[in-house]
Amino acid sequence: DVLHRYLFVQKFRKESKKFGAQRIASENKAADMALKNLATNAGYSDSMRLTLKMETKIIDENRDLFEPKTIDGVSLCIEIDQSGKASLSVRKNGKELKSVPAKLKKDQSVIELTDMVKTLTEQFRRTRIMFEQAMEDQTEFTFGEISALTAHPVVYPMLKTLVFCGADAIGFISDQGLVDADGNERKLSLGDKIKIAHPFDLYKANCWRAYQKYLFDNRITQPFRQVFRELYVK
Repeated sequence: DVLHRYLFVQKFRKESKKFGAQRIASENKAADMALKNLATNAGYSDSMRLTLKMETKIIDENRDLFEPKTIDGVSLCIEIDQSGKASLSVRKNGKELKSVPAKLKKDQSVIELTDMVKTLTEQFRRTRIMFEQAMEDQTEFTFGEISALTAHPVVYPMLKTLVFCGADAIGFISDQGLVDADGNERKLSLGDKIKIAHPFDLYKANCWRAYQKYLFDNRITQPFRQVFRELYVK
């Protein structure tokens, strides 16, 4: 029931984009309030925790759709690239097809797969915006909350390219903690607080250039501008 309500609010927010700027702002505010109320009623501390849980639940309830399917000699499979973007792979006799054959488009399984790709695409967009907002707001997570997302096929590809910071550690997410740009790992407990590092955090820690170099040398593209973001200080 909570998931159904969550998706309804997200759909309401998306559909508001076809209106003018004032209505978009008004309906976004309404959606934010709705999510806060839903989070409170469902027992979550804030709407961001609710969002992380619901986005994970979408995947958990549709795991079967990630299994390859063959219909009339055509193989279909949902694929997610290194950045977390989903697409529907269609093959026949080992050859990649540009689209689903017309005769299969009304097949129920094909419709479910196509709808799931659209859902994953929206999920990528939502979570990317959410994580950028979390960076700007300096929202704290526990290491356990972030670690729980490592099995998420859409969210984790984004998370692993972002730099996090804790009380005395800065780096990329690993199985046991944070790994800095030099490869040194700082182990964390599940309850330790971390946040998505803002460029100002990197600036203050005197390691901003090191992370820029690491991303550039390894050709890593982040889901939004974090390390290569503009920063103006007094």
